[in-house]
Amino acid sequence: MLDTSNFIVRISGRGPSTYYVDCGGMYHISDIATGAGLSTDRLNKIYVSNGGELNRELDVYYFGSIESAKSAISAIFTAMQNTNKGKSVFFTEDEIEYLRKALINDAMGFAGNNSRTVDTILKKLNG
Repeated sequence: MLDTSNFIVRISGRGPSTYYVDCGGMYHISDIATGAGLSTDRLNKIYVSNGGELNRELDVYYFGSIESAKSAISAIFTAMQNTNKGKSVFFTEDEIEYLRKALINDAMGFAGNNSRTVDTILKKLNG
């Protein structure tokens, strides 16, 4: 499962104005395709349509600008199925404890509703 925070555009030392997509330490086209749940052919098309050029020796696409690489990342997320997309959400210890109690007591009708905590949690989940 991937979210946008997994993707970083990095500058390459292989030449002036060359950038590549790093996905959680993966940059080979085959690794990123597997992580995104896309076929290698589909990912190749996304990269090429956004100006990427494949270095066959390294199995890495290089882009001429940061914007082109970012456009490729956006296209990857558009092509991904929701089951492969994730979202990073951070909870406080109090919120985690509240969620834990609510899940444990689900079948017993959890009555410990703290509306402020619920509102905060929902804002984080929906944001």
